[in-house]
Amino acid sequence: MFIGNDLIEAVPLDETRIPKPGYLGFFKRNLKEKYQELIRQFSDPPEFYIMPA
Repeated sequence: MFIGNDLIEAVPLDETRIPKPGYLGFFKRNLKEKYQELIRQFSDPPEFYIMPA
């Protein structure tokens, strides 16, 4: 998860499960809850990227 140009947290993913519905949403929801106070401090929403390791 990035906020602005800052990497806040990276989460390892199981590549075989990425196409399954809800798999990525689970991580996004958890990160948004975990960092909700930090997210509120910025006007831009967080960005989520999927990159190969």
